[in-house]
Amino acid sequence: MISSDAAADVIEAIIRDAGTGTEARRTLSRFELRAPEEVGPDWSATVTTILRAERAGIHHLTLTFGGGATIYVDEVPVASGFREASPFVTGPDYPLHALVDLEAGQLTRVRVEYSTNVAIAIPGTPIQPHFQLGWQQPDDRIAQAAAVAAECDVALILVGRITGESMDADHVTLPGTQASLIAAVAAVNAQTIVVTLGAGPVIMPWLADVPAIHAWFPGEQFAPALADVLTGRAEPGGRLPITFPTDESATPIQEPSQYPGVNGVATYSEDLLVGHRWSQARGIEPAHPFGHGLGYTLFDFDHLRAELTEAAIGVTFTVRNIGSRRGKAVPQIYVSYPSDAGEPPAQLKAFEVVRVEPSEARDVVIEIPHDDLTIFDESSRSRLVPPGLYEIHLGVSSAELLLKARLQIGLAPSPGACGA
Repeated sequence: MISSDAAADVIEAIIRDAGTGTEARRTLSRFELRAPEEVGPDWSATVTTILRAERAGIHHLTLTFGGGATIYVDEVPVASGFREASPFVTGPDYPLHALVDLEAGQLTRVRVEYSTNVAIAIPGTPIQPHFQLGWQQPDDRIAQAAAVAAECDVALILVGRITGESMDADHVTLPGTQASLIAAVAAVNAQTIVVTLGAGPVIMPWLADVPAIHAWFPGEQFAPALADVLTGRAEPGGRLPITFPTDESATPIQEPSQYPGVNGVATYSEDLLVGHRWSQARGIEPAHPFGHGLGYTLFDFDHLRAELTEAAIGVTFTVRNIGSRRGKAVPQIYVSYPSDAGEPPAQLKAFEVVRVEPSEARDVVIEIPHDDLTIFDESSRSRLVPPGLYEIHLGVSSAELLLKARLQIGLAPSPGACGA
């Protein structure tokens, strides 16, 4: 638990009423505000203090709040975000995190800029606009965890981050000291497994040394389900609908004008190169590509054919289980348009789930309707299938395209298409 009681001399607050513009000043005993009586329901505040570091090392700041807030350390913004409520009715808090490296005895100016913004207010409940700053001095809890892990056969670490409605992520790193925990435990136990939780991707700098499972938002049966996957009783069957980048720079978001935007305007300058299309077009290898997912057996794919029919492209191929146990293959069909169509590289158009016994081979048929190939043509203001040479790829992810077939779609409209 991170206490809001810190080594602070004075905590000064300036509270503003958003409706009347009136301003009040108050000295606080704790770095928190909740429904101040000086203002109406919509308000903002600037709260400032000087904190003294008792020990050298990484200090952990957290801000629990409902509304919009930014933490500044020595006038440098270190964390910013929005929350409708925290917690929401029941459950955990959803704090912002910031790590600050300080010397023993160092004085640091900490400021929080807060506004009610998106905060929900429910009369008679704890769900009200508020904020509370927590401050944790360096401690040895990670060292203690590593010491325990060193004595274990297997170390299992669960980490993650929270995002949600009005809680957009402003980075793809694990918040707080979670990455340090992984590094410390993995250094003393070669059988370390990391389970990441949450809606979006996270950077995994430790991936070369530590295997990982992404479990999204698990429910009440998470524990037995995870045990079944880890022990091999069940096969992990998911495939990524997103791309996990190698670092912050390897994403389509390259400047603030894209996200979070400037003056309330976000510019989609990546155009059609959304998600994995951007990394493919730039030749950037992700940590985990779109469509990726592993199981407990291996598959071989062969005999890819693509034919144009009256209503679709018919794709056929063979999948063979070359492992020793039953498994689930998820072959994916990606289509590359003619070069002059102006489309992103290989786009997912179809996939199939195929369960295959050991040594079994199965023939698979997948159809791609002509309508799924149409694009919007600005000159004719209509949807059409661009004519030319198409490449039909069979893969197991957007970055693992194993087989390729070519197909010519003529200049005349194809049967079932929306134009040519």
